[in-house]
Amino acid sequence: MDVQQIRKIIDDNNIKIVRFEICDFHGISYCKAIPSRHVEKKIEKGVPFYFGHLGYDPQAGIVSGTGYHEEVNYGDAVYFPDVNTFQKVPWTRDTARVLMYPKFQGEIVEGYPRTIAKKLLGELKEMGYSLYSSHEHEFFVVDAETRIPIIGGKQIRSTIRLAKQTDFFMQIANDLPQMGVDIESIETEYAPGQFEISYRPAFGLQSADNAFTYKNGIKEIAQGHGFLATFTTKPFPDHVGASAHFNHSLWDVDCTKNIMYDAKSPNGLSKVAHDWIAGILYHAPAITVLMSPTVSCLTRIRDHSFAPGHVTWGFDNRTTALRVS
Repeated sequence: MDVQQIRKIIDDNNIKIVRFEICDFHGISYCKAIPSRHVEKKIEKGVPFYFGHLGYDPQAGIVSGTGYHEEVNYGDAVYFPDVNTFQKVPWTRDTARVLMYPKFQGEIVEGYPRTIAKKLLGELKEMGYSLYSSHEHEFFVVDAETRIPIIGGKQIRSTIRLAKQTDFFMQIANDLPQMGVDIESIETEYAPGQFEISYRPAFGLQSADNAFTYKNGIKEIAQGHGFLATFTTKPFPDHVGASAHFNHSLWDVDCTKNIMYDAKSPNGLSKVAHDWIAGILYHAPAITVLMSPTVSCLTRIRDHSFAPGHVTWGFDNRTTALRVS
């Protein structure tokens, strides 16, 4: 996509505001809302943005020692849009968004989450592989004022429970695919107000962008219905927690062949698949720090909780760290 194509989308859809968005380390969206008449200038010159957004806690508290605050005199980075991420936002009026990446003092910021993902995917490509992946996010939805879950009970996949909030889920099913997040299923989970909505996988960086769009989109759609959606792992101590399953496979660089499948193997897995599994298990302690960064996360990891309790793998086994299906 180029600037001329972006201008056409703006004019054809009467876009008045463009959100120039960034993603912090917690998957939280921050933006500057730019009137659409200034978009070309911002694409060319970039958007000044406080560098310290990369050193916030989830409540935007300043975390010292990160290198993003006092160490750089609380200065700005300049963020530049990835024009290929420009999209109309369907759940709000006359608005589009574009994702950005930062430069500080003219240099790419290697620690930015999206830049890290892009770099690692590039290293994987050099090895001859591409990543095909999606996330299964579980989340809770409560009334924004009372903080009471929008449905009661814990009957997982209950039709009656789901039917209580038809309008909310219809909007999710309609709006998210317009931003490339192709919803495949919607279901209630095993706690009051808990849900899981899965979507189709994608190759490369698109999968990470989809996860970012999905989480922030659901939060914003919920807000429009008077709800509050949270992806916090365990907001209610007396109920089960939420997970974010990372479903993935390795393919060739042309994205046409699943490298993990071997028809001649007794269990259908190739040597590459076995090596990949072994690497994940070997690095499980470090991966756990990244995947479970809060105290709330750690309370989720225990036996008999439909969460990983063992650093091992198995076929269709919910007690293992890595489940093959």
